[in-house]
Amino acid sequence: VHINKTGGTSLISMLAKHCTKEEYVKERWQTDAQAHRSFHSTAHSYIARHGHRVWDDAYSFAVVRHPLARQVSNFFFLLNRCETHPISCTGKRDGRLISTVTVKTSSTEEEKIDAFHEWISKLYQAYPPGNPEHHNFGSHGHGNEEYPTMNATQTSWLVDETGQEIVVKKVFQLEHLNESIEELFEAIPCLAKAKTMSNNNQTPKYPHISKFTKNEITNRIMREVFAVDYANFGYDSS
Repeated sequence: VHINKTGGTSLISMLAKHCTKEEYVKERWQTDAQAHRSFHSTAHSYIARHGHRVWDDAYSFAVVRHPLARQVSNFFFLLNRCETHPISCTGKRDGRLISTVTVKTSSTEEEKIDAFHEWISKLYQAYPPGNPEHHNFGSHGHGNEEYPTMNATQTSWLVDETGQEIVVKKVFQLEHLNESIEELFEAIPCLAKAKTMSNNNQTPKYPHISKFTKNEITNRIMREVFAVDYANFGYDSS
């Protein structure tokens, strides 16, 4: 399950490079409500597509990340995309509200940090918990918004249709993935050909995460919105 901004693009590039077409299958499908693709499908979406028996029999895994680090990475990925592909930040395409902040990738470090906190507040005002489009706080819907389980949290990517039970068999932390990569190689032998974790990061460089931890409004919003992620994945919310 490829949660956005958790290193999944690097893993997918490894699968595409080292695994056969029978071992790594990319899917696209259409329901009555939404277009879906395996690149960013939730566990619930996969279960709706293939059924519980197939899901339960398969090896499933996901990578999670500290919620604040994920949001910071989100911000700079989207900021860069708005500059390189302006059409992606116009009209309904700008559900993540990135066009509302007046900062560029060439701005000063202080301006970038201030703009990030401004963005978090705007997202919270537009998509508070319980809002039907709350997923936009953390991710575009990618078709998963068809299901009521989808929201801003990483946990929502990993649960079944009840919205309560995490049904992905193994959850890795991005911060420790290099240390755990042998376990993943053992579970998916074709990946072992890579020997090490690749890095296909599409987000430009940005200030160190520690520089984004001092804003109390942002900290309060993060603790509220991502409380379940801090609890489920063992991250410090202070």
